[in-house]
Amino acid sequence: MACTSGVFGRFGLVGAVTLLSTILGATAVPAEEKPGTLTDLSLEELLRVEVTSVSREREPLQRAAAAVYVIDAEDIRRSGATSIPDVLRMAPGVQVARVESNSWAISIRGFNEQFSNKLLVLIDGRSVYTPLFSGVLWDIHNVPLDNIERIEVIRGPGASLWGANAVHGIINIITKTAADVQGGFARLAGGNEERGHVTLRHGGALGDFGHYSVHASGFARDGGADPVSGDEQAGDWQNLDLGVRADLDFGDDRIMLTGGAFLGEVESRFNQFNTAAPGFFSSESQDMTRAGMHLHGRWSRTLGAGSEMALQGYYQYWNAGNAIAPIERHTLDVDFQHAFDWGGMQRITWGAAVRGTMSDVDSSPEIDFNDVPRYDYSLSAFLQDRIALVPDELDLIVGSKLEYDSFGGFEAQPSLRMAWSPAGRGTLWGAVSRAVRTPSQAEQDADLIANVIPAFTPLNPGPLPVLATIDRNGGFDSEELITFEAGWRGQLSPTFGLDLAAFYTLYDDIRGSEVLAPRMTTINGVTFLETPTRLVNNVEGHGYGLELVANWQVVPTWRLQSTYSYLRIDLEADGPGAVPLSFEVPEDSSPRHQAGLRSHWDITANLALDAQLKYVGRLRSLDVDDYVDLDLRLAWRPSEDLELGLVGRGLLHGRRMEFATPTFRAFSAVDQERSIHGYLTVRF
Repeated sequence: MACTSGVFGRFGLVGAVTLLSTILGATAVPAEEKPGTLTDLSLEELLRVEVTSVSREREPLQRAAAAVYVIDAEDIRRSGATSIPDVLRMAPGVQVARVESNSWAISIRGFNEQFSNKLLVLIDGRSVYTPLFSGVLWDIHNVPLDNIERIEVIRGPGASLWGANAVHGIINIITKTAADVQGGFARLAGGNEERGHVTLRHGGALGDFGHYSVHASGFARDGGADPVSGDEQAGDWQNLDLGVRADLDFGDDRIMLTGGAFLGEVESRFNQFNTAAPGFFSSESQDMTRAGMHLHGRWSRTLGAGSEMALQGYYQYWNAGNAIAPIERHTLDVDFQHAFDWGGMQRITWGAAVRGTMSDVDSSPEIDFNDVPRYDYSLSAFLQDRIALVPDELDLIVGSKLEYDSFGGFEAQPSLRMAWSPAGRGTLWGAVSRAVRTPSQAEQDADLIANVIPAFTPLNPGPLPVLATIDRNGGFDSEELITFEAGWRGQLSPTFGLDLAAFYTLYDDIRGSEVLAPRMTTINGVTFLETPTRLVNNVEGHGYGLELVANWQVVPTWRLQSTYSYLRIDLEADGPGAVPLSFEVPEDSSPRHQAGLRSHWDITANLALDAQLKYVGRLRSLDVDDYVDLDLRLAWRPSEDLELGLVGRGLLHGRRMEFATPTFRAFSAVDQERSIHGYLTVRF
């Protein structure tokens, strides 16, 4: 599919004309947003950067009682990445694998799959986790990277504040305020895989009370290659995103309003169940449309010294059509939070939330949803008490979330954390937490075809083809875990810092399956021997690992960062008829070893060279080999308002596979190819 066709073709010409007219006719508005430099922040200042995802309030990274990694706007700019998943590759303990041009498998601390079900993802506090399949559809959340202030990656449970499904971690994508993006901005990019990418943004003042910004972003990306032949495969992806934001300040009252809409199109390749086709699957290719919108508002108020409250609400809608299960989903959420000081030694934060959803899924031969459209809701409340046992040195944080939802019923998710920060000696922290992953709609309400084995083959010498199916189970319950964590972060010298975290997790009631009695099934006149299973909570076990980040300011113009993570998960099924899931082997669907080395070098005041060398271990259960790869970025900035760059990604391989998709036979992985693109950014 050429980049001038489909969605990008319909809007690319308009975008180019808009860009030209904006540049030629723009008034001289001073741009408040300027790219930073490597020497803007020392290692000590980086530890003082404030994060919000650990305690739902601003606190210095140095004193956070959790495994936290912050990717700021400068990291994103210097990475040369073109998507949020590619940005996340730099975070330790995060498993990122591209499946097709528009789909990724992303998880933290294991259990990786295309619908990773133990990771909560937020955009400005708005959850984009869907309980339909328990995961995130990354292709429908394309926040322009130039609009992101930082990404906070929390490794480990955060359920005591954020609720169910914040099991192995939280990714909180925080966008820039309208005040931070005043003036005009344009980015143009193009290359062999990144065929075309245009981002336009403008910000202005709203009198004396605030600021606004608007943006439009569109791209066209190439599909992958066939793992065997190397030929180009379907998967070309095009997307247009429009957004607006306003930030108003009335002294004690502050209001944030955002809205956005997107329209995308991807050429999808899949194997469709077809009783008339050889092997009962026919290879198909079809253009699929994705569309959606969101409205999000937050009002915060300072009530007095040490007392603040916030009320936020959002509505989001998306339609992610695909060949297996076209989906339409609506979400309405309202959340209240209040924090105040008490007794001179305690900081109490509490809140409550209500959420309602509606999902409508069209059934197909591969998957059949019983209860559609389906309406669900959740109610929750949380309380956290931060106790300063020794002021400015030793904190004890106790809290819990109480939650009821339509999928998992009532759950309590407590945590206990402690952080010790002796002056000049870094921070030693520890935590113990309980978290749950609630069932998905698909697990409780869908029947699906997992595989078909034709008759008279080595795997099935019998006279009837075998149809492997998974039956719905309305009694499937929440998965549970208890995690013990400990870590230390700080500086060993003014130019060298470490961040080390270790964890041990006990798993219970994890998703497994049990064999049901065989039965005869006739579909379109063809008789099958059906071997059904159903999903049950019959797996338990443990996991453990460690994550390391080392920062070294070699000289003022050159910084190195190395990361390493180790992960081991051991699970076993228990109970009558228990068998491991044929489409999911979580022990080895994530690499045991991952390592990375990033280099940021300011060659001159205007010329920078950035490199990222990464190692990703083998995925044993998916038969995906380990690999070493290299990304490079060379950028020239003749002025603060103009930058030209050349980016190469995956330079050590012409093509390689990162993931295979065993969850549904209808999806198939492709090889990812070497990518080279150039870009131009202008601020005016």
